[in-house]
Formats: sequence, structure tokens, C-alpha cells
Amino acid sequence: MIRFFGDNRPFALFFLPLVVFVFHIIYRLKFASNSPLDIDFGWWGSATIQQGSSYNFAELLAATFVMFNAVILNYFFNSSEFNEKNTYLPALNYVVFSALFMSFYEFSGFHLASSMLIFSISQFLKLNQNQSGTLRIFNAAFFISTAATLYYPFLILIPLGILYYLVFRPFQMREFYFYFLGSIIPFIYLISCCYLLNMSYPSIHFNWNPFNSKLSISHIIDYAIILLLIMVSIIGVREKQSNAGNRMKKELQLVNLFVVGIFLALLFCAFLLEPSIKIEFFIIPFSILYCFPLLSKRFGLGSSLMFYIFMIYGLLKFNFLDSLY
Repeated sequence: MIRFFGDNRPFALFFLPLVVFVFHIIYRLKFASNSPLDIDFGWWGSATIQQGSSYNFAELLAATFVMFNAVILNYFFNSSEFNEKNTYLPALNYVVFSALFMSFYEFSGFHLASSMLIFSISQFLKLNQNQSGTLRIFNAAFFISTAATLYYPFLILIPLGILYYLVFRPFQMREFYFYFLGSIIPFIYLISCCYLLNMSYPSIHFNWNPFNSKLSISHIIDYAIILLLIMVSIIGVREKQSNAGNRMKKELQLVNLFVVGIFLALLFCAFLLEPSIKIEFFIIPFSILYCFPLLSKRFGLGSSLMFYIFMIYGLLKFNFLDSLY
């Protein structure tokens, strides 16, 4: 599977829905749509999906967003020339790693926030040292702020976004102004909707996050998987940087900074009463970074073995292994 998606074969993406379908079918062996589903959209409010066809539609919507995010992330990977030839491993990584978490199967604001993060990364990657970056910087700020309205721990990413675009561009007051403008527009829309629709205004409640007190064996394994992804990705990235050009080093630096930003956002979330801590946001940058050890001649065998272990675990986690937790 890794070799199939790793080669320059665009039709490999047509098999991606099949991978998603297999995960959902195995998930359905244990779980059925017999209870309401609460969908959290951050500061935009929430909704409840009742059982039956609406629940099935929500699951279909979650699968659609996962595939959409995977394909878009893969497109930006290839268009930014992270690898010498096109590869479709980022899409496969995103699907398989996402399937380790319940959010893969249940639609929520998480999927929308993930899309916004992917679009923001793409805008930063299109910045050029010798061309004006006002439009890209404005768009990136808009996407980051939209993600923050959906998952408000990402408020941390808004000031960090200045560092993100400075990776490619020298500081200019005009570009900073456009970044600031792009950052506030989603909040203007949000406050306007709150006023017109009598919704609750945005607020933050500081307290020890309940997620921390509900730590289970499953959560510990998830943390261990993320830690392994970090370690193996670092090894692959270091090898890639040893013979990479200046542009490639900046692109890798940007992705690494997004890892740091997500970590700081989740650390901030640990001191908030809500929402829950979603470490699955790490899947976005690691879908990119984990490609390098998979494509490496030195580390390809070990990283491939780890990938298949994660995939098998994801297939079994919510069914046969669920009773062990």
C-alpha cells in the first residue's frame, strides 16, 4: 500500500475512498446510530443529530471531509515540491492516522477547523521572497482565525502566524496590516451572528480541563503514537534537510512551527473548561512530515512497519480492542 501510494500514480487517490470505507465498515460492526450525536462548532454554537438517517448523513459528511482534507493536503504537498516527484502518501497518512480517533467517524467543527488549518498552511507555502505577499498573508490570517472560532484554543496560532509568514517574507508594516485585517474579519462575522441570532457571545472559561481527569489507556496509547510520529518524523526530516535547498528548508521550518503552534494551543486548552483536548490536530503536519521517513532508503522499512502497526490498531481500536480499555 505504501509503495502504491508512494509512486507517482494519480489514480491512487481513487482508492482513498475505499480505505475510508473499510474503516467505517469495521467501525459499524460495533457502533450503531442509536443515540443522539452532539456536534460542537466552537463559538458558532452546537447542534444535535438524532439517530437514523440524519446520523448516517453526519457520518457520511465526516468521511467526505476526511477525504477532502486528505486530497487538498496532498495537493499542497506536491505543488510545493516537498519531494522530487509527486507522491500520494500525505493523503494516505492523513486517512490512516485520523482513523485512530473518534473524530474520524463523527462530524463536528473539528473537520472544518482542520480544513482551515490546511488552507492556511497552503497560503504560507505560496509566499515568495521577491513577490508581494499581502493577499496570501491576508488569506492565511483569515483561515487561522476561522479555525480559532471553531476551536478557540487556536487563538494561540493568531500571533504565531506572524512568525509563520516571516519565514518567507521580511517584515513590512503593510503586510502586517493585512494580516491583522484578515485575523479580525472572522470575529466580526461571529459577533454579528451572535447579535442578530441572539447567540451567546464568545467567552473563555478557565479551569482544569475535564479531559485530563478522564485519561484512559486508549488516550495514553494515542499520546504514545503521536510521540512516535514526532520521533520518526524528526529522523526523516533531518535526513531530508541535509541535502535540501534553502526554499525546502523554509517550508519544513513552517511545518515544524505549525507543530509547535498546535502543541501550545493544546497546552492552553488544558487550562480551559472546554473544549476537549484534540491531539488529532497533530495529524495535519505529521501527514506531511511522516512522508520523509517512508520515502527514505535508510528508514523506509522501520517507518513502514510502524505505519502498518498504526493502521491495524486503527482498524481494531473501536471494535475488538475496545473492551480492553
